[in-house]
Amino acid sequence: MRTLLATLSLLLATSPAAAQDTPPPDSGRVYDLTEVETQPQPLNVADLRAALDAGFPPERLAQGAGGTVNVSFVVGADGAVRQARVVSSTDAAFDAPSLSAVAVLRLSPATVGGTPVATRVEVPIQWQAPAPVAQAEHAGEGVVSRVGVTEEGERLYTMSEVVAEARTYEASEVDHRPQPRSTAELRHGQVRNHPPELRAQAVHATVWVRFRVNPDGTTDTFTVTRSTDTRYNEPSIEALRDTRFIPGKLEGQTVPVWMELTIHW
Repeated sequence: MRTLLATLSLLLATSPAAAQDTPPPDSGRVYDLTEVETQPQPLNVADLRAALDAGFPPERLAQGAGGTVNVSFVVGADGAVRQARVVSSTDAAFDAPSLSAVAVLRLSPATVGGTPVATRVEVPIQWQAPAPVAQAEHAGEGVVSRVGVTEEGERLYTMSEVVAEARTYEASEVDHRPQPRSTAELRHGQVRNHPPELRAQAVHATVWVRFRVNPDGTTDTFTVTRSTDTRYNEPSIEALRDTRFIPGKLEGQTVPVWMELTIHW
C-alpha cells in the first residue's frame, strides 16, 4: 500500500585510498551524500512500514488514491532523524503521515574517514492504495485472486497483492532479476559520461550503486553505497540512468526491484 522508494545502504568498510584522501570531518557540518564514504542505512524498516500502514489517510484509502511526498531530513552522527520537512507533494493529505513515518526511523550514520557525520537525505515516499473493483473475484476454493470488495464493502486481498503494493522487491526475492537490455549500452553510457580530465589521467575507480528498476525497465532512486573515488559517483549514476533494463519478474508479473551494480572505471 505504500513504498519507500529510497533505501539507504551502508558498507561496513571504506576504501583505504578514499579514506587517505579525505580531510578530517567537520563535526559541525551537515554533509551531502556525495561527500561521504559510507551512507546511512535504516535499522528499523519494520517500524517504518508499520508507521506507513497506520498513517494511510482513511479517505484516500477508500478512494483508492495515492500520492508521492518528497521528504528531506538530516541523519545525525548518532543516527537520529532531525529537521524533517516536506520538499514537494502531490497530495497534502499524505504530508503529515509521511513526516510521522520518517520520524520513527533510526539509521546507522554516514561516515567520513571512519568518523560518523551528519548527512542531509532526501527521499520520495510513494503512497499507493489498490483501486476498488466492482466485485471480488475468486479462484480455486474460494481464494481471492485480486484486490476486491464484497457486497458489504469489505475489502479482500491476496497476500501476494498486499506484498506487491507494500514495497519494492529485493533482487533475491524475485524469480527473474532485472538485467541490462544490452551490456554495450551500459558501456556506451560510461564512455559518454567519463569525465575527460579523469580519462586523460587514466584514473581507475570502482563505484557501487544501488537503484530501483521499475516494471517498465526504467531506473530511478540512485544511491552510491561505496566509492573509491567520489569524482566518479555522478558519472556512474548517469551511465545507469541511460541504461534500459529487462524488468524483474515475480510469479510472471513485472515488479519493481532494488538492484546494486558495481561500475568499474
